[in-house]
Amino acid sequence: MKSFLWFILIGVIGCSGANRKLASKESKKRMSERAADVLNVSTRDSKIKKSHFMSEGHHVMMSEEDENFFTTPKESCDGGNMMECVFLGFVEHKKGNIKRARDLYEKACHGKEMRGCFILGFLEEEKGDIAKAQYLYREACEGDEMSGCFNLGVLEYRKGNIVKARNLYTKACQGGKMSGCFNLGLLEFRRGAVSTAETLYKRACDGGKMNACFALGLLEQKQGKKDLARKFYQRACEGYDMRGCSNIGVVDLEEGHIASAQFFFKKACEGKDMSGCFNLGVLEEQKGNPSKASSLYEQACKGHEMRACFNLGVLEEKKGRVKNAEALYQMSCEGYEMSGCFNLGVLEFGKGDVTSAYALYRKACEGGESRACLVLGFFEEDRGNITVAQTLWRKACNEGSNNACKALMTINSP
Repeated sequence: MKSFLWFILIGVIGCSGANRKLASKESKKRMSERAADVLNVSTRDSKIKKSHFMSEGHHVMMSEEDENFFTTPKESCDGGNMMECVFLGFVEHKKGNIKRARDLYEKACHGKEMRGCFILGFLEEEKGDIAKAQYLYREACEGDEMSGCFNLGVLEYRKGNIVKARNLYTKACQGGKMSGCFNLGLLEFRRGAVSTAETLYKRACDGGKMNACFALGLLEQKQGKKDLARKFYQRACEGYDMRGCSNIGVVDLEEGHIASAQFFFKKACEGKDMSGCFNLGVLEEQKGNPSKASSLYEQACKGHEMRACFNLGVLEEKKGRVKNAEALYQMSCEGYEMSGCFNLGVLEFGKGDVTSAYALYRKACEGGESRACLVLGFFEEDRGNITVAQTLWRKACNEGSNNACKALMTINSP
């Protein structure tokens, strides 16, 4: 879950352009007058947004969990030491000699060294042969190679086989694979067993999984235990999970420690965590440094942080570079940043394309953008669909839009 500061500037809806199907020129003018108070907003309060937990991926290269896997071999690969074959395959793999590496892994797998079967499974998955990968992961798992159990669990989860995935993560966790404990914790969290999830995250965190430390921080922060949350974020940050650094910044900023927040946002950004770059950009913009903010937003946007693409679009629009802004709003909208869809709708409405604007507002509303639901309500009211308008305003009101609550009260008044 990435936490961040939210900063939004939006355009003012226009009423120029040709007549369109959904509304007449006169009704567009009426709607613009009704919506003006809503759309002429410059900022939204900063807040922490829940980010998403992510399942662990697969491993080919040895992780910290595997550091004791290799020992000084008593005989060579050719002499029958299958573990040495895996090691030599790993060396060739790192050099890019995939065919030679595959031959060595196969030899190890045929010789009942399960780590070879596991890595072969990964190579098959990379090629897209999921059935063969699954077979090899299962062979490795049945031979007590916990990485095979874990990766097989990931494949089962992707197919929607949650019970099978849970069983495989459990076996991996019990066998000392901390990624299995973490993913098992995710499943428990998603079914509401927070206490069990917390226990599993703690086991994984103590076992060196920094994403588990980060997850613990999120749980503690949600419970209002900021000091404890910060300690877990600190562990994650020191373990090079840069999301932890960024969240330390958020906690510190909420406590009014701006210099400390800036330090940790910068550290996160330099560590390639784009939410850190985004938040650092927000601080720079709030300090009146739009040029620095633009540079940071651009960096974060290139790193697929859609909020940054949106904010960069706002700054471009303020400079009169509407085409640039439109492209950035489009990018953020396609990346499920609903404010981008909303602002793109504002631009389309201003150009007179009411049909496109309506579709964008609809997408934004369905994605949780309350302002879009409010404006859609004005569309429907103008078309005489009062019940639909009420439904949209009620949704927006429940999501915190005071203007939508007022609209509901007005339309319900005798």
